[in-house]
Amino acid sequence: MLEQIEGEKVSNFLISKQANIKTKKAIHTIKVEDGIVDKLTPGTKLNKKDNIEWYITKYYEKLYKKEMSDDKLQTWFLQFIEEKISNNISNVLDREVDNDEIYQAIKKLNANKSPGLDGIPNEFYLKYWDIIGNDVSEVIKNITSGTLLQGKQKNALITLIPKDGDTELLKSWRPISLLCSDVKIVAKILALRLNPFMPDLISENQYCVYNKSIVECNTQMRDIMYYAGSNNVTGAIINLDWEKAFDRVSWE
Repeated sequence: MLEQIEGEKVSNFLISKQANIKTKKAIHTIKVEDGIVDKLTPGTKLNKKDNIEWYITKYYEKLYKKEMSDDKLQTWFLQFIEEKISNNISNVLDREVDNDEIYQAIKKLNANKSPGLDGIPNEFYLKYWDIIGNDVSEVIKNITSGTLLQGKQKNALITLIPKDGDTELLKSWRPISLLCSDVKIVAKILALRLNPFMPDLISENQYCVYNKSIVECNTQMRDIMYYAGSNNVTGAIINLDWEKAFDRVSWE
């Protein structure tokens, strides 16, 4: 239905490009992977809509299933984690939010992002803040004060984004959770409060957090290996690659 962009007629090339993007994001066939469904042979292709939806559901039920944990082992590991959040930091993080802090957090949310189940994008809150600001602030204050999320607030719309690799395999698709903006606002407020204290909470050798670069990590690894080789230092490198690592974290 594209007819014009900025007064110019849309070319066949652009229309073809858009069609290719839609085709790439569509799942027409899925190949069964090992260990997902016992009664299906790995490599079996599913091409009916109902079968594809059923298999995707089974795949992510298995992925998000809570694994049994060893409480004693967990307690043993936790004893070595140093508590770094002082009472002063805790007071800053736990203070009551005000309307201006909420508004500033909304201004820092990314624009042009897909909305959650309520269909309301981040830009809506900014454009109509003069009208809805007080009501939105009341909702955010209730959430940050301990009120449980209600209805659609606690639900996410999960969409799949294709990665490199065989797109007939679900492991080649990245699940993205589309959250409602009010939940994003709360998360942004907490992130902005925590950000000034991050240098004291995160080691300079940890690269899995915001504002850290994988390039720095690789450079440091190279320097360590060079130093060890030049000085005859013995050592070992352990590489742990957890599938869907962040998805497997229990937040209880």
